[in-house]
Amino acid sequence: MTGRRRHRSSGPSSHSSSATPHRPHGSGGSGGSGGSGGVGVSVDAIDTMAGRLRATRGRVSGVASTVNGVNVGPQSMGIVGSGFTGAARSHVRHAQEQVARAGQAVEQAEAGTRGTAEAYRGNEATSAAALATIDTSSRPPTTSTPPAAPSTPAPPPPPGGGGPPRNNLGNTADSGELTPQFPRHALDTATTSTEQQIRDIAAAKGYDPDAHIPKTQTPTATLSHDDRVEVADVRNGFQVAPGEVMTKVVKPELADAMLRNQTTFTDPDTGSTRDLRADELGGSVARGSDTAQYDRPVQFREKLGLDDAGAGWSPIKAGATEAYQLRFAASDDVSRFDPSFGSTNPVDAADMQAISGSTKLRPWDPPFLGTGYTDGGATGSGLPEWELATGKHDDRIEMWELRPDGTEVLVGVNLPGRGWFDLR
Repeated sequence: MTGRRRHRSSGPSSHSSSATPHRPHGSGGSGGSGGSGGVGVSVDAIDTMAGRLRATRGRVSGVASTVNGVNVGPQSMGIVGSGFTGAARSHVRHAQEQVARAGQAVEQAEAGTRGTAEAYRGNEATSAAALATIDTSSRPPTTSTPPAAPSTPAPPPPPGGGGPPRNNLGNTADSGELTPQFPRHALDTATTSTEQQIRDIAAAKGYDPDAHIPKTQTPTATLSHDDRVEVADVRNGFQVAPGEVMTKVVKPELADAMLRNQTTFTDPDTGSTRDLRADELGGSVARGSDTAQYDRPVQFREKLGLDDAGAGWSPIKAGATEAYQLRFAASDDVSRFDPSFGSTNPVDAADMQAISGSTKLRPWDPPFLGTGYTDGGATGSGLPEWELATGKHDDRIEMWELRPDGTEVLVGVNLPGRGWFDLR
């Protein structure tokens, strides 16, 4: 799931753009009351209500952070409570779902309220322009005929203009197509940690789990042939299942270019320009069930081996306040997912390819390990990593923004053949 050193990989994983994703912001200006002779509408009051909804959304986000921070793992529950871990996790997941839905409802209410204010402002501006054209210097003719009753002004247009959501390519989506399908809690399907899964597979194959874990974090160039055989044997115990949610971190600049449906992208760190195709995926990826254990940019940078020492390839810079993650369901052709076996030189990379049965020779630059796992750094263990062969993806792709407080926001959805819908 790294964008590291992979200069050579294609698809969205290897691209970036020069523009930083913009942030949603409230509408400026003020409004008065609408429609003389009728019920007065205070646009300022509507704006105030929108502001209160924004504050409510902030409080809901705070609750979400608290719920997401609840630890009901076996270690935290203790010996006595360990038997209740499964039920506790289920209750926490349910709470997370309820809070997420509440946050989405408040966010939609805020957007609708601001849309109503803008609709009234637009209607007032149109009325003011029409009134300005009236000639008030002439006197109306006198007549015995009673004047006609004034016509009833047309109601303001519905907030947002109505109709289905439309992207900058002119394509539309049903509202249900833009609702989240891959939030973090939906990805958290594993009953044990990734490290425990590695230990279990190693033990099942007759290896010492305690001795095996350090080998997964050792560059294959320094491992013996027998150790390489062991590492590959255990790593091949992890497989991608059709329909399983996979993830990939991309640079903020690339995220912005994708959401804007740009066809080319210039990486601000390298200066290289590449083509962008909305329905194309490729490069280093990880399972959603593994990444769901982490929720902050700094955690992803460390656990996914994304410390580039300032070289520029990392999609998450040191001290980043945001990270962008693609989430998508694996296609039925899981042969496109090849474990990232290799080494930092051609000779050892060839040995790892022969041992593991990998489809590709990978003599990549450090910090690439070649063990099929990411470099977990100080955490002591990494995550299983695959290289996805670049190609067309015929299903939805979601893009999520991850924030330092542990919250996440769906910022875009790509629908096959229709491009990205920017939800920022």
